[in-house]
Amino acid sequence: MKLLFVAAIVALCVAIGESCERHGAKCPVYNVVESNENYEVREYPSLVWVSASGDGKSKSDVSRKLIKKIYNYLAGANDRAESLDMMVPVRTKKVVHEGYNTYTLAIGVSMNQSSDSPPKPADSSITVAREPPTTYIVRSFDGYVRQDSIWDAHAETLRASLPSRGVADPSFYYICVYDSPWREDDRLNEVWLVKA
Repeated sequence: MKLLFVAAIVALCVAIGESCERHGAKCPVYNVVESNENYEVREYPSLVWVSASGDGKSKSDVSRKLIKKIYNYLAGANDRAESLDMMVPVRTKKVVHEGYNTYTLAIGVSMNQSSDSPPKPADSSITVAREPPTTYIVRSFDGYVRQDSIWDAHAETLRASLPSRGVADPSFYYICVYDSPWREDDRLNEVWLVKA
């Protein structure tokens, strides 16, 4: 009887959603609603994201400055002097403009600290907002990616593999990095499109 109960609990957890841990860092729980060789469609719950934006010709032009601001907030540079645990991936929204790009780097706050009233940042250029439940179309790949052109190529491959043009928002995509910059191998990268 106990064995049947344990099996039922395990089956329920699998049905509820996927969760991950990547080299010791927690990832948000999500449900896979479709999976094929080119992409996965995932439903994510409402999450609190801490973000900062900057303009540049490439992600490397702005990443270091933005990540420092966000890490400062997570380390306690907020109205409660509260340290917050981050989740992976580190997500960067890329919007292409004429001659430059806008990058919004964001880090998710751990589920157990994702309250409806997160601490207010000391730095006014930091945004802390709860994102509603969102469905993403995801392409995963490995390797160490330094150039925007590689991210762009994976985003374009993902868009080309979709059944029709109206399936995803074409105005931007997300660059998602799961591993620290010091890890050379066994890396996980993803590009995310928001499902229309």
